Amino acid sequence: MTDALLGVLLIVATGLIWAVIGAFFSHVAQRGLKVLAFGMVMTLCVSFLAWSLLCHWPAVLHGGLPRARDFVPLMALAGILNWSGMLLIMAAMRRGHQAGSWTVSQSAMVVPFLAGIVFWHDRPTTLNMTGAVLILLAVVVFGLRSARHEPGSQARPWFHIALMAFCIIGVSQTFCTIPSHWAGWSDAGGLRVPVFTSAALAFLATACAIRREWPGRREVVAGSLCSLAGLAGNYTFFAGMDLMATRHLVALVYPTAIGVCMTAFVLYTRFWGKERLGWGGLAALGLGVAGVALLAV
Repeated sequence: MTDALLGVLLIVATGLIWAVIGAFFSHVAQRGLKVLAFGMVMTLCVSFLAWSLLCHWPAVLHGGLPRARDFVPLMALAGILNWSGMLLIMAAMRRGHQAGSWTVSQSAMVVPFLAGIVFWHDRPTTLNMTGAVLILLAVVVFGLRSARHEPGSQARPWFHIALMAFCIIGVSQTFCTIPSHWAGWSDAGGLRVPVFTSAALAFLATACAIRREWPGRREVVAGSLCSLAGLAGNYTFFAGMDLMATRHLVALVYPTAIGVCMTAFVLYTRFWGKERLGWGGLAALGLGVAGVALLAV
């Protein structure tokens, strides 16, 4: 099996795992669980498992970490931004459509794609650029649709919150791709996931302390189960990204993962959650998936 094929399989697996995480977020939002407490439990478990299973301790202890002074703060900031976006996703889910909130926020993958063009001089094809335009159109269609009153939605549109998540997660994803562009760099210490999740844990624990919001039984159970998916998703994502980087295919990582994730999650909300998108929502979803597919060409 070639590195490129293995990388693609890992990224597809990442998309499916992210859809499972989306299902957990939907459950938390709909069942009224304490969001900060849930996030703290999840990141606590993922962080513990990551330091235990993914960290290459000999390299860490012997200082064999290239560009550690750049890498660690970058991944820590990415972790904090990522979970800021996740909190916004769950807030949007409580106010409107599950599939719409998830699709808009996950469309943030267009941000690292555009960043690759601007900062690393990636050369997208005409189809790639068409895909980026279709994704942005999908976000616009969801926005226009949310401007109308929707049964079951609160007065404040969910789209505004999902759009903020779109921006924040897009920046986080861009930060995650930066080390893969460093010449000769490798994650010798296996610190990507541990640092990413530990920073998120510190952020969420601080927020819980300020809000005096502590986990109960429901948050502990949901957060613990979701942490397993979170750890698996982080591992397959970064491992797939590094394999794709060897063939200069990093630009395909987010489109592939997000396309699989969006499609799987919408199927979940339609057949398990019995949620109806309507023609406008289906059109937006179609634009988004088509855009993702063109980005991956």
